[in-house]
Amino acid sequence: MRGGKKKGINRGSKIILMLAVIIAGLVGFGFYQYANTMKTTVYLYNDYYPQGTRIAKEMFASTMMDTSTCNALAGTGNRYATADDVVQAIEKGECLLVDTAKYTVASMNQFVTAGGTPIESRLAKNMVSVELPADKVTGLSAGVRIGSHLNVVTGYSIDSSKNADLIFQDLLVVDVVQNADGKRAVYVEVEPTESVQLIHSVMFESTAVTILKPGSYIAVNGNQATYKRDYSSESSGAAFLNNLSGDIPIQQNSGVTLGQEVQN
Repeated sequence: MRGGKKKGINRGSKIILMLAVIIAGLVGFGFYQYANTMKTTVYLYNDYYPQGTRIAKEMFASTMMDTSTCNALAGTGNRYATADDVVQAIEKGECLLVDTAKYTVASMNQFVTAGGTPIESRLAKNMVSVELPADKVTGLSAGVRIGSHLNVVTGYSIDSSKNADLIFQDLLVVDVVQNADGKRAVYVEVEPTESVQLIHSVMFESTAVTILKPGSYIAVNGNQATYKRDYSSESSGAAFLNNLSGDIPIQQNSGVTLGQEVQN
């Protein structure tokens, strides 16, 4: 029986196979490079760090995140911290403005360079805060917290008329502080054009607040937002006389006064 002779791969086939391997490698490398262009380096906190911790490079670990996710955050006015941001924060000796959890991504509103103080970072764009001292404004109990919503009522006098006006509705509380002397203060968010009126109310009028239930509030408009009473002596006397029973007739120049016994 004649034995068969095994055929090997000829030179041309080897070249074609090598070219296919090279092309596949180039395609794979190109795809890897393209995929990397859709990623952005971000920095994670490698442990829990409380507010006030001085920022140091040992606090962070880098990872890759989809660029689209990073861009979405940037659209909110905040953004994830870059390597340059972290380096600058370290060089300036900055501290964390908030507590951070392990493996959360570092963002700029946690650094003084962009976010500012906690109250500044909570303010909406183009808004300002006004302080309401608890010793001057009625209603700022321990039940008021960051995120609470308040109505503001101001009381004032015009001659004998006592007035109460609901001047602001549904104001957001952006900070609550306890000063070193133990005095409590609440900061609310208002538009710049509204801040002067609120400050004037706190400084020169009697001011009180009411706490709103989250998610359920009906605006008060028109006459319902104002209440007044006249406390003049003339008004009080007229009201008293109108309520007399009329048992004793009163005549002008009769010489009879209230409480005097009439003699027959």
